[in-house]
Amino acid sequence: MAPPVTSYLTLASIRYPDTPEEQENDLTSHRMKKIEAFDEEISKYLFKIQEDRIKQAFKKETNKYERIQENATKQVKEMNKTVQDLKMEINVIQKTKKGANPGERKPREENYKPQASSTDYKRKKREAQPSEIQ
Repeated sequence: MAPPVTSYLTLASIRYPDTPEEQENDLTSHRMKKIEAFDEEISKYLFKIQEDRIKQAFKKETNKYERIQENATKQVKEMNKTVQDLKMEINVIQKTKKGANPGERKPREENYKPQASSTDYKRKKREAQPSEIQ
């Protein structure tokens, strides 16, 4: 039969380093683990800050784009309204021109010369030709 197993702690099971070198190595190892954990937390925090800044910049640019788009839409509507107003004004002007004096003629220009009649044209042509009788 096997001897009964006792379950009380012994010095070896507590795992305290026996020498100062082992204690120093244990403290160094513990410090390195703490530094690595701190470094990991800092990295997560910096990543979060960077992510928040990117979101803010994106939101700002999105708002800027939306304002530009709204202004462009307003300008297009105003321009369409102006075009419609000008078309209406042109129609009114055309109607008033047609209805004002339909039989009225355009005034003569200052340097206007009436066209010569066909007899004047023939006479001028004969005068321009040298005479053959001598």
